[in-house]
This record gives sequence, C-alpha cells and structure tokens, in this order.
Amino acid sequence: MALVSPSFRSISRISIWLVNLSIIGIFASIVLLILQFYESLQFLITNVMDPILLDIEGDSVIIFSILGIITTIVMLIWFYKASKNIHSFGAKDVTSPIMAVVWWFVPILNFWRPYNVAVEIYKASNPRIVLSNGNEWKDSPSPKAVKLWWILGIFFLFVYYIASFYWTFSGGSDYYLYQEQIVDLFSIYEIAFYSNFAYITSNIIGIASTIFFIRMVKQISSWQEIRSGFSI
Repeated sequence: MALVSPSFRSISRISIWLVNLSIIGIFASIVLLILQFYESLQFLITNVMDPILLDIEGDSVIIFSILGIITTIVMLIWFYKASKNIHSFGAKDVTSPIMAVVWWFVPILNFWRPYNVAVEIYKASNPRIVLSNGNEWKDSPSPKAVKLWWILGIFFLFVYYIASFYWTFSGGSDYYLYQEQIVDLFSIYEIAFYSNFAYITSNIIGIASTIFFIRMVKQISSWQEIRSGFSI
C-alpha cells in the first residue's frame, strides 16, 4: 500500500459528480435522439412536422447546452485535481495542473493537448506502475478508453457543427427568430429533416464518447485512491 502524500486530495467525490452529470447527459441525448428521429419520420410520412415538437426541441437544446456548461466546469476542476495528484505521486515530465486546464482553451492545440494530459493522468495514476524515478509511466501502453473517448469526441464536434452550420445558414434558425412571419413552413421542415440526420449521427457518436469518458474517469479515480493508500 502506498503512503499518502500530504498534497494528495481525493477526487472520488468530484468523480461521482462528473460521472452522474455525464450519465444525465447521455439520457438527455437519448431523449433528443428520439425526438429528432420522430420529427424526421413524421416528415417522411406527412411532409410536415409538429411545430410543438420543434419548439420542444429548441428548448431542449438550450437545457442541453446549460447541462454541457456545468459538466465542462466540473470536468475542468476534475482535470486540475487529477493532474495535481499525479504530481504528488512523484510523476515527472507531466503537464502542470494549471496547464491541464489551460490547454482546453488554446485554439488548435486544444485538439490534442488535453488528450495528452488525460493520457499522462491515466498512466501515472496506475498503481501497478512504480514511480521510482518518476518517468516509468511513459513505458505504459497507450490507454484505449482515453483514445476512443477523444477520437469519438472530435468526430462528435465535427458532425455537430456541420449540422449546426447547415441549420443556421440554410435559414432554419429563422423559425425561432421570425416564427410568426414565416409563410413557407415546408422549407423549414425540409431543412430540419436533413439537419436531423447529422444531429442524430452526432448524438450517437457523442453518447459513445461519453461512455468511454465515464470509464476513464472511474478508472483514474479508483487508481488514485489505491495509489494514495486510501483504498487497497
């Protein structure tokens, strides 16, 4: 059993929060998936969409965005604390806790630097790796869960923004801005139908990415508890 470092702080509680928020996000995505699928099916059969469902979808996207912001804040705190802990374990050549957060906001570099940070945390948290000189974690194999989380997450964002750009620049957003002035609702329904395909695809990819993210968070949290000596 490892000795507890004075600077170690358990991430068990915040990991539970992050996992629970991620699970809520999955359920929210599933609800949105069902709604978008039903709208598309309705258009295929009747060439119209229920305006009430479109309004509900618009409101759900707002709620989904708020949930995403809250989850992101908790995730950044989790990354900071998890990164700080691997420093307390004696890991060398790893990103500082501050930069573990900052990299998420640096354009272009945020496409791979946060992934590198996650890999460092994952490897250095593994209690089976003895950190004698602090660099042994580098020889550990690359974690598949982290890789799949990141790759799927990038694909999710790519497809989601394609759908959003199509919806916005094709005039779909006019439905919510100028709803009472729109005469040609068929064009709006048609735009919603095609954009829904991309949204449905992005949601499925996003759910898969979140599942791997949950696995990563739970594994790292468990390993850090064991390495610290709080758990055997």
